[in-house]
Amino acid sequence: CDTTSLHEFERRRLAAEHRAGHEMLRKNLISRTERQIAAWNAENIRSGGAKPTFDKCKKWTDSTVAGYEDMLHDMLDRQQMEASTMVAMQTAENRGKEAALLRVSFPFPELFDRVRSMVMDHFPAVPRELR
Repeated sequence: CDTTSLHEFERRRLAAEHRAGHEMLRKNLISRTERQIAAWNAENIRSGGAKPTFDKCKKWTDSTVAGYEDMLHDMLDRQQMEASTMVAMQTAENRGKEAALLRVSFPFPELFDRVRSMVMDHFPAVPRELR
């Protein structure tokens, strides 16, 4: 196996690891949101139709999304360091010829807006600008 093929394999492996981390974060946030909505629905049934307040749901959403945004930023920082380290190692193995950089980005830019919409759709009477 030549060095170029090995380097390409290493970049693809790291990209797959990064993508798996992104998928896991997305899946965990959506699952957590769905469970919370189900809990609010169960609470609504038990309390005879008294829906959770808009402020309570907005506070939960803002707090949860902020936590996941922090996790995402930490994840992207770590992944950028991994990609930079790989470039440095591969460049050294290439005797100074610059190795290709693995681009790091989150493939689900709409995730946080989607979660906010999932929760706020329980409050159709609330004007959109307040959501």
